[in-house]
Amino acid sequence: MINFFAKNLNSFFVSGIKNSNIKMIIVDFKLNNKIIEFDGSYWHGFQEVIKKDDIKTRWLIKKGYNVLRIKEKEYCNNKNGTKENCLKFLKGDKYEAA
Repeated sequence: MINFFAKNLNSFFVSGIKNSNIKMIIVDFKLNNKIIEFDGSYWHGFQEVIKKDDIKTRWLIKKGYNVLRIKEKEYCNNKNGTKENCLKFLKGDKYEAA
């Protein structure tokens, strides 16, 4: 059953198995080994959530994923530029980090 979900829902979930513990992480957007996370200003402004985001990002990178985090403020200030950065990231081109 786990393999079914990992195979068919891999555009939204990343899973790993360690010592019989299943770790499932929900991501905002996944294409192959590239993940884009969108961080809303309110929720991702809490210190506890910021720490969890950092742990999540480090875990994903350790598992071989490239991660791009987009802050709500960044998107609101430059929607077209942010969209372009996302597309460049997905294509593997150089993009401007926030």
